[in-house]
Amino acid sequence: MKFAVFDVQGYMINNTFTAKELVIYDGKDLKSYLFKPTIKYSSLYKTDRRTANYLYHNIHGIPYNSGDVEYSELQEILDTNLSNFDIIFVKGQAKADFLRKHFANWAHIVNLENDVTEQQL
Repeated sequence: MKFAVFDVQGYMINNTFTAKELVIYDGKDLKSYLFKPTIKYSSLYKTDRRTANYLYHNIHGIPYNSGDVEYSELQEILDTNLSNFDIIFVKGQAKADFLRKHFANWAHIVNLENDVTEQQL
C-alpha cells in the first residue's frame, strides 16, 4: 500500500481558501511548490490584506507576493504527484476538505487530527 503525506498553507481570499505552499512527502522524496498570488495584494479587500498580514507574521511566514508556480498548475501538480497513492495523510479538517475538493476520487484521505488507529488504516 502506497502512502503520501500532504500539507498545504495558504490564505483566505474572498472567503475562499487559496493555496500558497503545497508539500508532498512520499516516504523518500519531499516536493514543495510555492504558488504566485492569484490576486495582486493591492487589489485585496482590506480584511483580506489584514488576514494575509496576520498569517504571514504569526502563522506560516510566507509572504503574500512570493511564489514561482502559477496557480493554474495546481490541479496538474496534484494529479501528477498524488495519483499513485492509496492513502494520503493530512493534518486538519480544512486540509482534508481542500484535498477532497481538488482530488476527490483517487485515494483514501486520512485526517491525522482524528483519532486514527492502526486498525482503521
